[in-house]
Amino acid sequence: MFGSSAPCIRWLSAAHKKLRSLFLKRNILCFINLIGSFPFFVPRCHLFSKCYSCLYKAHPEFTKCVYNQFISHLQNSVQEEVQALKEEGNLPVLLKSLDKLEREAKDKEGPAWRPTGIPEEDVRGAVVPYLLKQRKSLQKSLREKQERNSQLAATVLAGRQRIAEPLPLTQRLFWQWAYSLLALLSGNRCRRPEEDGDLG
Repeated sequence: MFGSSAPCIRWLSAAHKKLRSLFLKRNILCFINLIGSFPFFVPRCHLFSKCYSCLYKAHPEFTKCVYNQFISHLQNSVQEEVQALKEEGNLPVLLKSLDKLEREAKDKEGPAWRPTGIPEEDVRGAVVPYLLKQRKSLQKSLREKQERNSQLAATVLAGRQRIAEPLPLTQRLFWQWAYSLLALLSGNRCRRPEEDGDLG
């Protein structure tokens, strides 16, 4: 019994996988067409029904219901993402502060932040003094480090000179000791055996 039904079961399993794959591909294509064909979720049910023409012909009301649910879920998910971005970037607070600055600027009679309308020229008056101050501070720090390096170099040079000064004396004493040792060894070699006996 099981032997005769096994090929049928395998065929049904393969057919189910194929239908599932086709259904997923169809859903992806339908989603791409819906999103790419209209700006920000303008309802166009005929595109949805065109993608599912067979289902729409058999059950038009059901297709419209599915479409409405799809659009509703899609809008909710996008709104949630936008809300999450607003909360993450603290946008409401920043927008309120921007509105406050705009209201305060209306009461001021002096020049605006960009009186010429050219950002480079308007910002130059505020940025250049700061950059000049930074350059002066960096130059001062550079001079201090150069002076410190000069002092350290002089200290190292003086230390090397102190080490090098006794070196000739050390070399002279070493060679004197070596010559005396060599003379002593050569004198012992030239000594006759009877002299050793006399010493004994």
